[in-house]
Amino acid sequence: MARLSDDIEEFILSMFVTTGQVELQRNLLAGRFACSPSQINYVLSTRFSPQRGYFVESRRGGNGFVRIVKVNVSRESALLDAAQSVGGSLSFAKANVLLHTLYENKLLSLCQAKLMLAAIAEDCIGNNEAAGLLRARLLSRMLICAAKEAEENAMQ
Repeated sequence: MARLSDDIEEFILSMFVTTGQVELQRNLLAGRFACSPSQINYVLSTRFSPQRGYFVESRRGGNGFVRIVKVNVSRESALLDAAQSVGGSLSFAKANVLLHTLYENKLLSLCQAKLMLAAIAEDCIGNNEAAGLLRARLLSRMLICAAKEAEENAMQ
């Protein structure tokens, strides 16, 4: 299943070569990859999210379409958005995915991501409900600090 998602993502990304916007029909794309439209939805929601620099507009129905727009967002803004997306409680697994995504998108350095992950690890703060609350507060604060650093570096 992961390979199918990768193939769909690669196909959509290849459409961005000439413009910063792609418009497609979910059913036609599902037919091309012999999968259900829900698989297309999954790829759109996980691979083309605002945290990854995309805005997805969808209109359902007979003449429905999906429009994906690549948004040029500053590093600072993306990190602040990520900090807000953390929420009130966070599992270590979800934190790991978020930090990996931020690193993959060059919003955090490898060192920053590893330090943040170490600070919120289960063997450091636990894995109960209170740890989830603390993990969310810590990670959110660290991402805000990284955003401030990005702003300061952009000003130099």
